[in-house]
Amino acid sequence: MRFLTADHTHVPRLDRWHVVGPVDRFYRPPLDIRWVSYEANYARPDFCARLRLNAARVPAMPVNDLSGRGLGPFGGRTPMYRTEHSFNRQLPPRQYAEEHPDYYCFFRGHRLATLKPGEGGFDFKQGSYPYGMQPCLSHSDVERIITERVLETLASNPRRLNVAVSQNDGGAHCQCDRCLPVDEAEGTKAGMVLTFVNRIADVVARSHPDRLVSTLAYSDTAPPPKTLRPRDNVQIMWCSISTCFIHAFDDPACPENVWHISQLRRWAEITNHLFVWNYYVSDEYRGYQRPLPNLTLADHNIRFQVALGARGMFMQATSSSHGNEWEDLRNYVLSNLLWDPSRSGDQLIKEFLRLHYGPAAPPIERWIYRLHARVAAGGKHCRCLGGTYADYGLDATDIDAGVAAVEEAMRLAGNDPTLRRRVGKMAVAAYRATLEPIWYLKEGDPVDPALVERLRPRIDRFFALCREHGVTRTNEVSPHAIELFEQRLTNLPTTGG
Repeated sequence: MRFLTADHTHVPRLDRWHVVGPVDRFYRPPLDIRWVSYEANYARPDFCARLRLNAARVPAMPVNDLSGRGLGPFGGRTPMYRTEHSFNRQLPPRQYAEEHPDYYCFFRGHRLATLKPGEGGFDFKQGSYPYGMQPCLSHSDVERIITERVLETLASNPRRLNVAVSQNDGGAHCQCDRCLPVDEAEGTKAGMVLTFVNRIADVVARSHPDRLVSTLAYSDTAPPPKTLRPRDNVQIMWCSISTCFIHAFDDPACPENVWHISQLRRWAEITNHLFVWNYYVSDEYRGYQRPLPNLTLADHNIRFQVALGARGMFMQATSSSHGNEWEDLRNYVLSNLLWDPSRSGDQLIKEFLRLHYGPAAPPIERWIYRLHARVAAGGKHCRCLGGTYADYGLDATDIDAGVAAVEEAMRLAGNDPTLRRRVGKMAVAAYRATLEPIWYLKEGDPVDPALVERLRPRIDRFFALCREHGVTRTNEVSPHAIELFEQRLTNLPTTGG
């Protein structure tokens, strides 16, 4: 049996009945945390269990409740939690910033928390604060408050195996005369962060010797320190956000990855609790439906990280939306690889396409592999959060090939309504790709009316497919962004200058 999507389980037809004898099977997966952040996984814990994912963040439910909304009858979730940005929750600016601006970073010549709304500052009582504003981690009160929050979290959840003590998103790390020297001596912003985390870990070890304190090695804290070492009860979650997404992590010909993976190797040497946060989203702000041709690297990259000692993986995808690029295919491949990294990603891709699309699969498969082959041959380097198709080494012929592929697949699907709907969902990505030349136009930008006129049928087709498949988001930020894009692109002129 193959659990392809939340609504499609493949059950092979047998020629005759078979009697299955006793089965005694034991398997310990190499990864303690396995999560792929697609909306289907959050919404359907029964599907999560079938994919062997174990970190669903959904409410528990009674064992006799089979509504599908919780985890009760499906085995529960791992007590090891994903490491996230935590300082804003543990030292909320709304609570402390006005009376204690010294609790927050000294950055570029001033305490960020001292800026007033009329001076380019923020209204902390309304919950606003400078992006990336970190605490002053050498402040004794900051250490006391966050330590208390950590102990409260562990006491309130006796099953929980770890608790995050981790930087906010953004890079405003404290440069005061106590924090900056530590970072400079260690050659990384992780210097003061790890010093702080180690101190809290020492306190946790005394009262909760079986728990871990976890922190992110993320962005400017991704480089490991020169001399500091994480305590034995500190968990490091290294984030691959700055790596090149169109080359293998350990590709010696990719200078981007040679540099960033050297950091991961060093973390693997100095900690026994290495976890990783990988990214499988092409542009979290504008590109949820835009194809990202890096799926054929997934099996190799996962095996590489497991071989380094990674004990858990979180795969960031389009968790807040659905109807996005190749999401069913990518979810199936990544989930199966997290459970068993020895499997072939190529076989998983082809298995999914064959079973899910049936006779309509061949043109879809050709297009997907064409994009990957073109990217591999292009010699480009590109991160996950940006870049045009030219940055990936693709051009208009690759995009047109996608439209031709889904149109051929729709013909091959015939009158089968189930296959036609599946192909239509895949077609969202193909038509979104064709709109790349006009997708980022802003009000007042020059417009080529001839280009708009040529793309008009594809604009209409893309948004029709979005409505059919319930697509609402194009990005992580706005839940209704698809409506804004439709209004803007529909109103682009097709005549005049």
